[in-house]
Amino acid sequence: MAKSQENDEKQNTSIDIKDSLTIYQTADLREKFLAILDIDQDVIVDLHELEDWDIAGLQLLVSLQKTVVKSGKNLCIQQAPAAFLETFEALGLNRKDFQID
Repeated sequence: MAKSQENDEKQNTSIDIKDSLTIYQTADLREKFLAILDIDQDVIVDLHELEDWDIAGLQLLVSLQKTVVKSGKNLCIQQAPAAFLETFEALGLNRKDFQID
């Protein structure tokens, strides 16, 4: 679900990913991601309810991050589960590139 929220001096678009970020959800999430790319705001991906993920889901996040950065915006991942971060880092992904808090 995408929604706008206030952040200190600028607007952000926030996406809450609930339950799963797997190959089964990537097509729907890709469409949501594409829709928010037209909005001139930084993107926040909230993973606080994430329970399951796979490489396809991580690949989608990497693609989103690269696309967002190319358009001059930032991507921030918030409230990621510890196990997700372990997987993320085991794949050699850099937390700083994704502004993971």
